[in-house]
Formats: sequence, C-alpha cells, structure tokens
Amino acid sequence: KIRVFSYGYGGCSCFGGFVNGFFLWFIAFFVLMESIERFMEPPEVKTDRLLLVSCLGFLVNIVGVVAFHDHGGHGHSHGGGDHGHSHGGGHAHSHGGHDDHAQEGKAAKRSENMDGVFLHLLADTLGSVGVIISSFIIQTWGYTLADPICSFCISILIFLSVIPLIKSSTRTLLQSTPRDLLDEMDDIEQHVRRLEGVLGVRDLHFWAHTQEHIIGTVHVQVARHVEEQKILTLVQGILKDKGVTQATVEIEKQGEAQMGADSNNIPMFAS
Repeated sequence: KIRVFSYGYGGCSCFGGFVNGFFLWFIAFFVLMESIERFMEPPEVKTDRLLLVSCLGFLVNIVGVVAFHDHGGHGHSHGGGDHGHSHGGGHAHSHGGHDDHAQEGKAAKRSENMDGVFLHLLADTLGSVGVIISSFIIQTWGYTLADPICSFCISILIFLSVIPLIKSSTRTLLQSTPRDLLDEMDDIEQHVRRLEGVLGVRDLHFWAHTQEHIIGTVHVQVARHVEEQKILTLVQGILKDKGVTQATVEIEKQGEAQMGADSNNIPMFAS
C-alpha cells in the first residue's frame, strides 16, 4: 500500500470534498425542480406545528454550524526533517520535509472534505430558514406560493455556495499549482538564480497533495566550483519560506548536461 500510495491517503479528503460538492449540487437541483413544480401547481400546505418544528430545527442547525466553524478554524502543524545528499560525479538532490519555523504562525487550512461537511450543515440550516419564512407567510397571509419561492431561493444559494469547494477540490485533484504559489513562481526562480554559483533554473513544479501538504521540484544548474550541499540548503530555505512543505532539489554541475547528451545517458533523479 505504501508503494502504491507513496504520499499516503491525504488525497482522500480532497476527493471526499469533491464528491460532497456534487452531491450538494444534486440536492440543490432536486429542490429547484420541485420548487418549479410547486410553483406551477401550488399544493395545500398544512402549517400545523410546522413553524415550531422548523424553529427548533434551525436552532439545532445553527449551533452545529457555529461549533463546527469554530472547531474547523483551528489547526496545527507537524515538523519533520530535511535531508540532502549528493552522488558522485557532481550530482545532488534532496528531499525536504516539513519545517516548523517556515510554517510558524500560519493557521492550518480546513480540508475540502471538512468544507463539504460544513456546507451540508449550512444547507440544512438554509432549509430550516426557508421553512420558517414560508410557514410564517402562509399562516399569516395564506400565500401558498411562498413555499416554492423560498425553496427556489435556497436551491440557488446552495448551488452558489458549493462552487468554491468544487473549484478548489478540482484544482487539487488535477495537481495544479496552488494559487498562493502561482504568483510567487517568478519570485522563487529569481531568488534561486541570484544565489552565488547558480547558472540556471528549470523544471520548477508545485502541486498540492492536500491543502497543507505542498510539494515542489526544481532542477538547478551550478558552476563546477560550487559546493552542492550549500546550494541544496539555500534552495530548500527559499522554497519553505514560500510555503512548500516537501521539496526535491536536483543539482547539476556545469558541463554535465552536455556530457550526458553526448553519451545518450542523461542522468535522471526521482523523489
């Protein structure tokens, strides 16, 4: 299992959020179609005790939403180690782990799966609000169309509230560059290029395994006289300052790429 899922099962939370989002969209679509049907043929609505029950349901849901939101806003981070090593012939690469200092002061983000659960609670709360409003209007003025109108509005609100979750989980599943790093890539490249002895930077890639686990890879070409371990440490520090929690840095000394190309044996490294 470890070999198959080498990064662990953290991606399950993202996939769970994605599924939750589409399930909520299905619920919103079902409520929308039912509201249209009720609008065309308004049914007789019995509001006996309905207002009281909906108010109690609203109180229970609002307590759940507030408690879940407050609990979900707290997070913690785990620190790990960094290690780098070099191979004979001038090549080096390292794997960076978690860094407490780089992440200090940053609150952990809530996973997409927890966002999905929160939106489920929010949808229930909105449903209770709709029932309260429609029941009150029907009891007071006898306007039965209030029921489908409230249902229609709630379905639209649920649909719109789920869009950010769908977009976020889709970006993570497709391993796109995290938004926080998208605007920082040029800055990261410039920082690395300004290091003494660095001749070039290429193959700069970032993706999120989870919202808290950002992975990055970079290939750095350096001059022959440069100490590989020093460059590894400096590049790791630059990446971690930008929020990368696990980095693979490959160091290639000047002239080795051409030598490899001439012999049709370009060295490859994997994290």
